[in-house]
Amino acid sequence: MRKTSIFILVAVLCIVAGLVIMVVGLAGCGFQLSDLSNLQAETNEHVVADPFSTLDLHTVEADLTILPAEDGVCRVVCEETDKIAHTVAVRDGKLVIERQDGRPWYERIGFFGQRFSITIYLPGDAYGALTAETVSGDISIADALAFQDTALSTTSGDITCAAKTSGGLTVSTVSGDITLSQHTGGPLAVSTTSGDINIAQTDASAITLSSVSGSITLQDVQALGLLQAESVSGEQRFTRTDAGRLMLSAVSGGITAELLSGKDFSYDTVSGYVSLPPDTAGAGECRIETTSGSIRVSVVE
Repeated sequence: MRKTSIFILVAVLCIVAGLVIMVVGLAGCGFQLSDLSNLQAETNEHVVADPFSTLDLHTVEADLTILPAEDGVCRVVCEETDKIAHTVAVRDGKLVIERQDGRPWYERIGFFGQRFSITIYLPGDAYGALTAETVSGDISIADALAFQDTALSTTSGDITCAAKTSGGLTVSTVSGDITLSQHTGGPLAVSTTSGDINIAQTDASAITLSSVSGSITLQDVQALGLLQAESVSGEQRFTRTDAGRLMLSAVSGGITAELLSGKDFSYDTVSGYVSLPPDTAGAGECRIETTSGSIRVSVVE
């Protein structure tokens, strides 16, 4: 029993010593985890001369930023290393950016990743389909640009799209926040787990929103058909929002909606507070369900 106690004490002391060494090491680099990586980044610029109308962008640890080219020249500026780089090419009228990882498998094992950046300067203002995918990076698209069918996805990064999108728009992340505006026309589908969803100035054919612990905030948003929003603990707040039909559900999060027109209201809750305006005859359905979250709905006169 005494030997066992000594072994346990030694193990605990080793763990404490390891934690102290780790904290000292992190303090030494100013808690910038990327500084612990042995990858030395360099900036490479690719000038794209061939014409294209669509974009297909794929990376892992890089932030993706799409901006208008003030000089009228399409350029792709990549921050990368000699082992992690990106190919830039035009194939069948599509600008394709793909990540190339030349590291051996044992160099890919580690806890501290490094963030890079890819900035794309587009000479035109309107393009066709856009697909942009990263894992830990952010995605940011300037408001001076326009795209048709658009799909944006990341895992831990944030997504900000101020560009005008007129086709279907699909946006997904796990822990990152999502901020969208200026979408018109096609269906809009947005999903996240712990990130917040913020949408403004949008007029879509249909809208589907899903979040677990993140909040959902809409302002000046309309859907011709169904607007469906689902959350668990996140709050839902709608300002000057409307749809032909609304289906809103939450568990412990509250739902507050300011609608532009009357509806045929119905609700289901266990213990949440409920405040609804009177029904409007012949209006579209507005169904709201919560468990313990409050329900507050008003109609703008």
